[in-house]
Amino acid sequence: FQHGLATYDLYLTSGLEIYKNKLLACAEWAIANQQENGSWVTFAFENPEHPYSSMAQGEGISMLIRAHIVTSDEQYLSAIRKAKDFMLNPITEGGTTSYLDNHVYLYEYTHEPLILNGWIFSLWGLYDYSKYLADDDVKHVLAATLNSLKNKLPDFDMKYWSKYEDGARICSPFYHKLHIAQLRVMYDLFGDEIYKKYADLWDAYQKSFWKPKRAFLKKAIQKIME
Repeated sequence: FQHGLATYDLYLTSGLEIYKNKLLACAEWAIANQQENGSWVTFAFENPEHPYSSMAQGEGISMLIRAHIVTSDEQYLSAIRKAKDFMLNPITEGGTTSYLDNHVYLYEYTHEPLILNGWIFSLWGLYDYSKYLADDDVKHVLAATLNSLKNKLPDFDMKYWSKYEDGARICSPFYHKLHIAQLRVMYDLFGDEIYKKYADLWDAYQKSFWKPKRAFLKKAIQKIME
């Protein structure tokens, strides 16, 4: 799905048909491998009892929307709607979303703690859906999960580095940089200052002399313990 999204970007910037064809090859794969319930089996090899992912659903939605943009093929719209429906099913009913009080959480791994980068990638799929199909119900869910994300962001801050998940694991340098990049995009998309605040804060952490070393040591210990 990420490859398909990247080839769409290349198609827009270059105009070359080869990149459109690569996008459509990925889209055809998505159609062929989507289950009847709208899901894509993502983690079956590693976790056969927990094979689904909100991130896969969200990125699949985003890619298929782009395939529909360039083809107007109705099969993509049908797959998009099915993918959204499965994604927003509660985890307790086999889906990938947790509804707790007024909060909505999107789980990259449905049996593990809430993973920040996966949550953001997931909600970008909902954002694309709400923009492209003008679905008021999805807009309501998107607003709820955005509010949940803003409330939850402080839980991912370790005061010297960012956490990978809403649990014990600290980020590797790669995922810390990814968090910063994602939050800058969130600020561009939604204009909420909290995203800029944490992007700037976490960027300052990685520019510190001591904080990256402390984070590296913490991550190394966790890897050894695993």
